[in-house]
Amino acid sequence: MDKPALSRVYNGAAGGASTAAVDRSLLERVFALMPGYRYFAMANLRFASQAVTSFVDAGVTQVLDLGCGMLTPQSSHHVAHAKNPDVRVAYIDIDPVTVAHVSSGTEGDERIAVVRADVADADAVLDDPAVRAVLDLDRPVGVLAAAVLHCLPDDGPIPPADTVRRYHERLAPGSLLAASHASGDTLDPEMVAEAVSLFQQAGITVLSRSADEFSALLGPWRLRPPGLSPLRWTPESGDEVDALAYTVIAEK
Repeated sequence: MDKPALSRVYNGAAGGASTAAVDRSLLERVFALMPGYRYFAMANLRFASQAVTSFVDAGVTQVLDLGCGMLTPQSSHHVAHAKNPDVRVAYIDIDPVTVAHVSSGTEGDERIAVVRADVADADAVLDDPAVRAVLDLDRPVGVLAAAVLHCLPDDGPIPPADTVRRYHERLAPGSLLAASHASGDTLDPEMVAEAVSLFQQAGITVLSRSADEFSALLGPWRLRPPGLSPLRWTPESGDEVDALAYTVIAEK
C-alpha cells in the first residue's frame, strides 16, 4: 500500500473510495495535468458494463475479466448475474491488493475465480487451475480487456499483439473480445508524453496508442460493426466529451 496501483488510481478517478494516500496523491497530479482522465475512467466502467451485458445477450455464459481492478457495483459478476445467474467469471489482476479486495468480496461464490497473474501471459492465465475450475475453454468465453492493453509495453517480455493473438488461439470459436485503449490522438502530444511520464515515475505503465496502433494489436480477432469507436462520456453538463480512448467489440 506504500506504492500507487493503477487499479486504485482508476477507482478513485471514477469516484470510488478504494484508494490509499499514495494513489490519491498521484491522481491529483494526473487531474492537474489532464482533467479529462476522470471521464476516461467513468466511461470505461460504463463500456465494461455494456460489454458484459452484450456477452450475456449473445449467449456467452463465461467471462474472463483481464485487469479487473477493484470491485465496484459495475463489476463483471454483478452485471452478468443480474441477467443470468449461471454466468461464470474469472477475474485476473497483477496487483496483490486488488486481488485480495476482489477475493474478499466474492468469497464463497463457486461461480467466480480470482487469480493474481500477468494478463500478458495468456497461457499462464488460461492454464491456471482456478481459472480452469470456472471456465470451460471448449465453449465460448467473453474476454473483457477494458483499459488494460495500454498497460502492456511493446518492449515487454511478451509483445501485446502476441498476447491478444494467443487468447484468440486458445479460446473457442464464438468467443468475444471487448477492449478499450487509452489514446491521446485528440490531445497535445507534449501533454500525452508528460502524462505517460507521470505514471512511469510512479512505477506504472500507461501508454497512449493511436487508433491504427490499437487496431494492429487486435490481430486475428474479427471486429464487429462499427469497428473501432471513440470512447465518449456525457457529464452532468450534458455536453458529450472525448473520453480519450477507443473501444472495440470483436469475435472469433
